[in-house]
Amino acid sequence: MKIKCRPEDFIVEEVLRVPLKDRGSFEVYLLEKRGANTLDVLQDVARRLKIPLREIGYCGLKDRHSLSRQYICFPAGKGAELVGKNYKLVFRGFVDDGLLPFHLKENRFSVVARDVGTPPHLVEEELQDVEEHGYPNYYDVQRFGSARHGKGFAALEVVKGNYKKALRLILAEYSSHDSKEVKAFRRCVSENWGSWDRCLELAPSLWENRILKFLMGRELSNSTAKKALAMVDEKIRELFLNALQSHLWNQVVVKLLERNLDPQYIVKVRHLYGYFAFYRGVEWRSDFEELPVPSPRLKLSPELAAIYGEVLKECGIEELSKLRCTVRGWLFRSHRRLVRIIPELSYEHERDPERPGKWIWKLKFSLPPGSYATILLKRVFWREHI
Repeated sequence: MKIKCRPEDFIVEEVLRVPLKDRGSFEVYLLEKRGANTLDVLQDVARRLKIPLREIGYCGLKDRHSLSRQYICFPAGKGAELVGKNYKLVFRGFVDDGLLPFHLKENRFSVVARDVGTPPHLVEEELQDVEEHGYPNYYDVQRFGSARHGKGFAALEVVKGNYKKALRLILAEYSSHDSKEVKAFRRCVSENWGSWDRCLELAPSLWENRILKFLMGRELSNSTAKKALAMVDEKIRELFLNALQSHLWNQVVVKLLERNLDPQYIVKVRHLYGYFAFYRGVEWRSDFEELPVPSPRLKLSPELAAIYGEVLKECGIEELSKLRCTVRGWLFRSHRRLVRIIPELSYEHERDPERPGKWIWKLKFSLPPGSYATILLKRVFWREHI
């Protein structure tokens, strides 16, 4: 199966729950982009408007390989309509408060899956099962953006006090999903580790430039690395923390499923850091509709405490209370996340004219904020992943 062959194959549109006004403290713009992730675009917008990245509000991040329409905001008087290489900003109105994730009502998706070899009647069975029983609301690997190089989670190394290793993961490792500018910078840092001045001009953001300048002329001790980590941009730092929390939350859900369901009702789809476990043809426990993402002060039932503890120990963390960072600004915050999604779907299929024996599926559906369309696709088309 192939998805995202072209941006129009994966369309996502935000629906806000707050009305736009004629006046307000923040200007709201519709950002339409293709072939670029949200963060790269926002950093370019911040550079062009000469404002800090932290002053741009948004509800969520959208994948690079898509055509997405989402809302962003600026303090009144600081925004502007822009056209970039792969995006455009159009003014839409005002809000009284800056945009945050809870201002998003849902994301609407229109997805084309090509080169599907699974017979249509089996795909329809899976779609009907998802409509009846739902599916686990895992974070997909896009959420691990900072760790998609497969070398590990920077935040985990910060928790363990391995500050030099964490800094290297942040500055010198990259994946195929990164932009050309990011790859060039990280490659330079990797090849010239310690000779920071050689990569200064390639730094794609102000915070990376600031860290390199700080490191120049200093011995790279664990203490120096710790101070450098405190200089990571606030929004970027949050992504590193969220990447680790998302992975841990996924593992908790996997263990819950495997402890509560007979193996005959579970199928597995592997990913970079383990596998997703999907249930089929069975109801999920109603007492586990939501679970908190891990943070050090959680109060959990004995059953959940044991599972969270087991997941943490597998990552080298002794217990939940030890999931802490001593670097300034690196703080794990928790929120509750739906364990199960039951979407309303519309779909159709046709033979692929270019691939005999293959099918093209077109699906439309809406998901709550923070839920991943690619997880739904992995559940429905799980036979394409084994």
